[in-house]
Amino acid sequence: MYPELTGFNTKSVTLYCDSGIAPGMAVALRADGIGAIPASGEKFCGICTDVRGRYITAALTGYAEATYSGTAPTVGYNTLAGDGNGNVCLNDAGRELLIAGVDTSAKKITIIL
Repeated sequence: MYPELTGFNTKSVTLYCDSGIAPGMAVALRADGIGAIPASGEKFCGICTDVRGRYITAALTGYAEATYSGTAPTVGYNTLAGDGNGNVCLNDAGRELLIAGVDTSAKKITIIL
């Protein structure tokens, strides 16, 4: 959504993962460094940026694009958590993150992690 932010302070990690994770989905860390879809209301550690077989790359800091569910976040600081399906959603139990852009038609947001 904002190519000028791509790569901004991005730090990523490669994780072995559960199946079903796709780029743009929230990622939680499980035992032994396994990436998984966060449960509903669970804080997430990053956003999946790439999938190669059973391995994913997840952005832990910097710019990322994520899919959201429920009410659209607004530009500015919002508290987000996983929704149990790989999306992020507004949730007071989550992480406060900076939202740089919102695309309501595609249900995507640009996050600075």
